[in-house]
Amino acid sequence: MQINAVSSLLQILLANQAKPAAAASPVFEPAVQPATAQAAVGSPTQSVQMLVTLAAIAAPLEPERRRRVAKEAEKALDALQMLQAALVVGVGAAEPVGQLRDWLETRTQPEDPDLAAVMDEIDLRVQVELAKLERR
Repeated sequence: MQINAVSSLLQILLANQAKPAAAASPVFEPAVQPATAQAAVGSPTQSVQMLVTLAAIAAPLEPERRRRVAKEAEKALDALQMLQAALVVGVGAAEPVGQLRDWLETRTQPEDPDLAAVMDEIDLRVQVELAKLERR
């Protein structure tokens, strides 16, 4: 992305630094006409480029968020499997029940509606299993 007004300002500053120090005060001469500079800064092409750049900066965060949500969902599913195995074998299910309760308290709601729907289904399943255990 190139912004003409900024690059022309840098050229002026560099040119003024190269002049001898005998000049009393620096005189800035615009390299482009003000109307042209204003049009260049506010051009739609550069606005689109800026939006694309901002999206590219934000894009790496999305896979990381999805990974965190997947890990969180996996913890709940693992605890549900442990609970099922404990109930089938007939051993105490205190550990998986504790993990499921902790998961319900700490779970986050993802921004992505598809991920949120999956997390809501897991949440519902966890609540149903805990309610079944409370009835026993």
